[in-house]
Amino acid sequence: MTEKLHAGLGDSEISTELRNLREIIEKKPRDLTPWVTLLTVLVAAVGIYFSVGEFNEQQKASFQQKYWEKQAEIYGKACDAAASISAGEELSQIEKERKTFKTLYWGSMSIVEHPEVKKAMNDFMMSLQLWEDKKKKPQDIDKLSYRLAVCCRKSLRKTWDPANIGLLDDAAACPY
Repeated sequence: MTEKLHAGLGDSEISTELRNLREIIEKKPRDLTPWVTLLTVLVAAVGIYFSVGEFNEQQKASFQQKYWEKQAEIYGKACDAAASISAGEELSQIEKERKTFKTLYWGSMSIVEHPEVKKAMNDFMMSLQLWEDKKKKPQDIDKLSYRLAVCCRKSLRKTWDPANIGLLDDAAACPY
């Protein structure tokens, strides 16, 4: 039977064919180590990229949170000072509050106030200066104090809406 298989082929040709077959059978699978390494590096790089992006977003959110908290604190101080001023009957009774209001007006309020708050602060300051100049309490200072508070609320609602601050029915209180 082997003679039939070998028919037409010489011994050297058969040896060559057998060697070729043996090489094919014994050949190791292709080494994938470089590809696995490259894939690992790419996955790590993508992970780092998204981690840095997430970190940056968290940092931004943290900064915004601190800014908004500071804004609310400054607004509260300005509104309290304005309310105390408007509740006073004599300038001598409200020295501390006037100083506080003016410090906020010329200082930190200018950093955090939205345009409607700026206008309300200006209106209140003009009324306070009129009181100081004429030594007579302006009739509208109470309304201007309330206007400032409503405008601060309106401003805070822009940034703290998730806190559900809500709207006031008195839309005319902050016409800006």
